[in-house]
Amino acid sequence: MDRGMVSGDNIEFFREGGRRYIVGTPKSMLKKFEQKILKEDWHSIRDGLEVKVVPWPESND
Repeated sequence: MDRGMVSGDNIEFFREGGRRYIVGTPKSMLKKFEQKILKEDWHSIRDGLEVKVVPWPESND
């Protein structure tokens, strides 16, 4: 999903339907994900492309 589409309403829409999605995170939100992103549990899905599953932060800090 494009970074411009990231909103609470859009994320909730995907969650309600049990959908899986990839989200580009705006730089302003990276701080909320920083500790999880820094962990080494990335998965290679093909040469040059790694992904990581990171749950949406529950706090509204």
